Amino acid sequence: PLRLRFPLYGQSVIDAQKTLAQDGYMTFEKVRDECLAKDPQGSFGGGIKKEDNSQTLTVEERAENYSKIAQCAYEYFSSKPYSIPQLVSDVDLCAEHLGTEWRLLSEDDIAAFTPDVYSNIKGALQKSSDAFSWGSFYFSLAAYTKGSDQSLKIGSLFPDATSRVTDASFPSGSKFHLESHSVDGGSSGLTRSTVTVRCIRLLE
Repeated sequence: PLRLRFPLYGQSVIDAQKTLAQDGYMTFEKVRDECLAKDPQGSFGGGIKKEDNSQTLTVEERAENYSKIAQCAYEYFSSKPYSIPQLVSDVDLCAEHLGTEWRLLSEDDIAAFTPDVYSNIKGALQKSSDAFSWGSFYFSLAAYTKGSDQSLKIGSLFPDATSRVTDASFPSGSKFHLESHSVDGGSSGLTRSTVTVRCIRLLE
């Protein structure tokens, strides 16, 4: 996911779109690495781990690691998982920060995911035993989604959701950051969740 480095309360996207797109977001890897550098003593519940070829984490360890990284992002960088709808709609943030092979989730992507994919996404991103954790706040299961008509919508990645993509009736202030929106949470019913920028890369 990409997360906003600074919410820029009250600043118009039109006035600073290029700056926001290039400098306003941090990739997961950048946040993780900077948190590792700032927290060598492991103050976030035992320390943040860097998963690579030499270290593989279990699903539970990865969820715990995500939660620690999210806490660090908030406490060290004042970074929040919010985004600005108009900016997400106008700029290909995924390609901007991750490369041209990456893009925003689409309505077709979500329609093609199998139940196992949704379960794996939830297992990887959230601690299912927690009603709330740093991870569940930052690694939300609600995601900005490019609709089949190219409009910006909201997709639900909750495993048992029955309504996957909804037209986003964004408020008139869509040029300002959006903190949360109602999505289908499956067995949880309609739930208000942080809407995140989630990128996808299709492997040939």
